[in-house]
Amino acid sequence: MGPNDTLFVAQCDIQTAFYYMELLLPLRHFFGFRGCPASDLGVSSLNGRKLKPGTMVHARLRVIPVGWTHSLCLCQTIHERAVALEGLREDRKVVEGRVAPPLDEEVAVHTEYVDIFAALALQPELFQSCMRSVQR
Repeated sequence: MGPNDTLFVAQCDIQTAFYYMELLLPLRHFFGFRGCPASDLGVSSLNGRKLKPGTMVHARLRVIPVGWTHSLCLCQTIHERAVALEGLREDRKVVEGRVAPPLDEEVAVHTEYVDIFAALALQPELFQSCMRSVQR
């Protein structure tokens, strides 16, 4: 980047990202409450099936729990794969522990951190194009 260059930066936060990521079925029983009678919850049917008042209902998460140790890693991995599927180049990605790619007139630089995406470029249309790609 030269002394007369302007750096254009944009970032977006995937609002409630964890709630868009479904937890694998075999893991869901680890993230629930003890059962209680359907009548105590005011539930009379579930998934179109009638329930008896004494039927035990177990509430559990369908999504990645925010406070779970592995949630950040899962969210980060999913986010990075989604960005790659949109065609953003791996060699233009800022990653901890690696030398940052150079800024040039041709291609934007990008980074992902859990539920945040950022693009940096020397031309406004480059970072705008990058942002449009990930906002789909």
